[in-house]
Amino acid sequence: SRVLAQGEIRLQAQLAIALAADGRAITSASILVGISSAILGLAGVIYSATPPETTLAATAAFGAILLCISAAICAFAALPIKFGLAGANPKNWWEDDVTTRPYAECLWRESNNYGRRIAANVDAINANATCFKYGILLAAATPIICLLFWNVLSHVAA
Repeated sequence: SRVLAQGEIRLQAQLAIALAADGRAITSASILVGISSAILGLAGVIYSATPPETTLAATAAFGAILLCISAAICAFAALPIKFGLAGANPKNWWEDDVTTRPYAECLWRESNNYGRRIAANVDAINANATCFKYGILLAAATPIICLLFWNVLSHVAA
């Protein structure tokens, strides 16, 4: 049936989109953790200087923490989820008395199954995309947040 074939094509496309999004989220999380580690090491070097630059070191450490939070949010977007796939479990065709139903009814029921899977996949993809978006936005805003943090600490320390 063309209807079922189109549903299967749509489900396969959604799977490809979801896998690409997971790869993007994990890659971003890895990069953010690496940058965070480097900044945290730099904070330690700045703090151990003579005299210690505590305000700058605290700001760097705060930035590293924000980037770690960003990485965690991005990684959360790639956690395993329930995802509807194309195809049917053959045993379902035998356990539900499908063989005694008219072919048109079977197509109708299976197309409804695909429709539910497609809708659930859209919801899952959108939820993970939103999570990833917030992780990346936090990472992008981290320099500005750190500048404000440094400004506040500088005035408090003065």
